[in-house]
Amino acid sequence: MSRLKQCAKCEVSFECSTEGGCWCNDAKVDKELLKTLWLSYSNCLCPKCLAFYSNNPEDLKKAIAEKISK
Repeated sequence: MSRLKQCAKCEVSFECSTEGGCWCNDAKVDKELLKTLWLSYSNCLCPKCLAFYSNNPEDLKKAIAEKISK
């Protein structure tokens, strides 16, 4: 079974599968980065945003700073 979710960052819709594990279970994300993501966003990120932050962790710090300053 899968459900449609909306990315907490870019708001694009994506599919999350509960049977057999979601795509994000295979994502290679540093544990500290993952913790920061959990604290920064209220819901899941789409594959594109998660991959972007995995490859550009400094951009996550910038996004958090911008979010706080609003």
